[in-house]
Amino acid sequence: MAEEEKEVEKMMGDEGSTEESSGEDSSEESEAVSSDDEPKGPTVAAQRAPRITAGRRMSALVGEAQEQDEEFYGGDMWREDANDSEYSTEPEAKDKFDSDFNESESSSDEEAVHDVDRVKRRKSNKPKPKVQRPLRKKPAPR
Repeated sequence: MAEEEKEVEKMMGDEGSTEESSGEDSSEESEAVSSDDEPKGPTVAAQRAPRITAGRRMSALVGEAQEQDEEFYGGDMWREDANDSEYSTEPEAKDKFDSDFNESESSSDEEAVHDVDRVKRRKSNKPKPKVQRPLRKKPAPR
């Protein structure tokens, strides 16, 4: 453990020497660069020796999946029959367009008439006041 700390100190010392040589304030930069979230040395996973059995199970699973795929897709079900007499198709019909596709619609005129009728009906449905009060005249300026 002590060796790792020495290595880290060496690495940090090397970085500090470059900062001092650049002529910038090294104390501000070291505070900004150092963070509690960043690891200060090699990670545990990097230090661990690789396992001898790493990947054995995965290669076995991949092999099994390939065998299952070959078994499923290699069957007779997916092969085409040379004399498949049961299958028949009908000729496709040509697409038909509306005969008035390019003509403008005349219903907009009819809608305008209906809109006018609706406005008239709304006006007639509004309740009228029972007593009509005369409007007050503004007093003349003095």
